[in-house]
This record gives sequence, structure tokens and C-alpha cells, in this order.
Amino acid sequence: MHGNSVGTAGDYSTGAGQTILPYVLGSTEVYSQGTSWEIILKESENIIFWASDPVKNLQVGWNCETTKPMPTWKN
Repeated sequence: MHGNSVGTAGDYSTGAGQTILPYVLGSTEVYSQGTSWEIILKESENIIFWASDPVKNLQVGWNCETTKPMPTWKN
């Protein structure tokens, strides 16, 4: 019987992001300033979300509601 192992990437919170982001955004900087939603919406033909609804998710924040980006999603 031979043992195998599974590799790890990043930390608990960002492992998937650090693995996927180089293919999506060209960078693994999950803790740095991201591209604004205005630019993403302007430059994208299609945007696909899985397990995420920005209109609902932006209503909940760590300390308070994070509604500043809401006008972007209402257009």
C-alpha cells in the first residue's frame, strides 16, 4: 500500500483564491486592493457568480453594512 498526499496552497481563507486568481486576474494578491466593480463591469462581456449574490452579500459587513458599491449593481 502506498500513501499519497494532497498539496496545499495559501491559507485557510485564501487557498482557493490564490490558486484560481492567476488564471482569472493574473495575480495571486488576494490581500491587496482589487479591481473596482465599475471597471470589471465595463470591461466584461459576461460575469458569472457561484455561491455569491453581490446585491445580498453587500448588505452584510464585518462591522456594519457595506452598501457603498450598491449603486453599481442597481444599473
